[in-house]
Amino acid sequence: MTPAEPVAVLSPSKGAAPSIPVPLVGARLTREELDAWYRTALLSALCFAFVVSLLSKLRVSLLGSRKRYQLVIKRWNEEDDNLHSGNRNGRGLLGNHTLIHEVTKSFNSCIVKPEVEGAEVELRVAPLLDAMGKSMRIREIFGPLMSLAVKNDEGNLGKVHKVWSKMRDVDKKRPTTLRGLLEVEKAAGIHRPGGHLADPSAAIALLWMRRTLMFSIAVLQGACEKDAHLGNLARAAYTSQLEQYHGWLLKNTFTMALSAMPSREEFMQRLAPTVKQKMEREALCIQEMRECTEASQVIIKVMCNLFDELDLEDSRKV
Repeated sequence: MTPAEPVAVLSPSKGAAPSIPVPLVGARLTREELDAWYRTALLSALCFAFVVSLLSKLRVSLLGSRKRYQLVIKRWNEEDDNLHSGNRNGRGLLGNHTLIHEVTKSFNSCIVKPEVEGAEVELRVAPLLDAMGKSMRIREIFGPLMSLAVKNDEGNLGKVHKVWSKMRDVDKKRPTTLRGLLEVEKAAGIHRPGGHLADPSAAIALLWMRRTLMFSIAVLQGACEKDAHLGNLARAAYTSQLEQYHGWLLKNTFTMALSAMPSREEFMQRLAPTVKQKMEREALCIQEMRECTEASQVIIKVMCNLFDELDLEDSRKV
């Protein structure tokens, strides 16, 4: 076979991208090498165009997230301003509680304690979905950039509601527990063995809501320590609970969001906006963060065991 004819390569243009390997001026390459170089240059240009487009879309999304966060803060302020009447301590509906007190109550309400000691703990579907919805408020408090995660959780919550509603249309006696819901969905044959879950489905939506809940609770648990740095806590929680399931895009999105976490003091002010004295507010926040952590860990443990038992633990990246 005749060897490929060497081809002279002209000097590259002045603005050539430094990431593309550029041949030396006057170097002689085979046609195969020159074709490979052109393909690399084209691929680099396409990747650059994709990243520019992605960043543009992300900027629009973040602007929307900031507006959403401002509305959340406005809602909290309105609650604080308008609900003082009839309350002796002047704290309105919140009273002597933080914003996560209702989250804790919702988690406790969905637990069905077994009559026999050592038997399985059940979770009621309706209160569980209500609790998952309220738990999103914790992530709203983390800052405007976390609104992207909140929006994703809202979509997942909608998926579960849709599946559960369809079950009622088929059978008036739809399952009332999480185990029943997951078993009925699995029996329909929509999931593949080895934890390959269908999407959309109740299982995949609940799986991701559980993971983001585990992330939030890890931050709350760490924030109970007086010298805690919320940014460091959030990065550690992300590494342990979410990062292994995220691809390049989600990793970078979360990295950006975690860099904008509030300080511990600011976080507690958001948790208890009606408590003005710093020491009193900190003591209340620590107490109720611990209560929320304790209640949610029961939920998380039941969900983890159930997903493992039913082969619904999907570890693929997104």
